[in-house]
Amino acid sequence: MSDVFLSSSAEESSISTVKVLPHLEYPVLPSTQEMCHVQCFKNNLSYMAFCATEKKVIGCGDDNKVKTYDIRNLQEMLHMITVDDEQYIDGIQWSDDGQLLALAGSEGNLHIYLTKLPVLGSVCSQKLAHLSSLYEVSIYSARKKDNVTKLKIDIEPKFIALGPFHLAVGMNNRAWFYTLSDTGTEFLSDREYLSTVRSLYLNSDYASALIDGKIQLHM
Repeated sequence: MSDVFLSSSAEESSISTVKVLPHLEYPVLPSTQEMCHVQCFKNNLSYMAFCATEKKVIGCGDDNKVKTYDIRNLQEMLHMITVDDEQYIDGIQWSDDGQLLALAGSEGNLHIYLTKLPVLGSVCSQKLAHLSSLYEVSIYSARKKDNVTKLKIDIEPKFIALGPFHLAVGMNNRAWFYTLSDTGTEFLSDREYLSTVRSLYLNSDYASALIDGKIQLHM
């Protein structure tokens, strides 16, 4: 079976996708065929990191900029990050899930960037709540399309539950509850459960939490 891998050239400041063409007879080494080639920087390409989950590659040169490409189309740059307080980038590393990007700067600083948000949300009737940043939940109403309520939270939630009059966010075995009104949101209470909450649902009167295969119902 053929395979594809990435190669980089510091002298040409470029990234290439290369296709491996296997031979039928062992142990002859397989030949390769270049599929795509792009020059990323004017002078040189210093470091390169690949995220298999997102199928993206990122590279940095001899300045304070890093550029991201999709390996399926290297001709179009997805986005560029400029690290203002660094002269150049001295190393890059992506987390396995592609959510975090770490950059080592020439001034001895470590920069961590969030490259994607987990998809978290909940729907109730004509309202939608979703995680709009790591510490913010946005609430939309179909009846008031231009009115978006933003709730600042103190945790990175693992679940969100939206009811007719309440919103809950939580992680592990804790949940925080808020009341919803036309004027905004207000913290109501928090609750600690006996074990990890797998999911949480709200109606007008009760909250139901799935814990260890059982439903815990409370007001």
